[in-house]
Amino acid sequence: MTTWWVVSTEEVQRIVLAKSCSLDLIPTYLLRDCIDALLPFLTAMVNASLCEGHLPVSQKMAVVTP
Repeated sequence: MTTWWVVSTEEVQRIVLAKSCSLDLIPTYLLRDCIDALLPFLTAMVNASLCEGHLPVSQKMAVVTP
């Protein structure tokens, strides 16, 4: 894949409200409670990361459970 589509705020909101991660520094309930204020910034960060093709080192970890 050489190009990415811009992610909408609705798509980011849907994913944030549906998922959680134990590696997140902010508690999931707090993120969900503040989603309306944070959504423009989260969407901009996601789109910038996709457009630049760069993912910060802090986002390259995962918790995998069977």
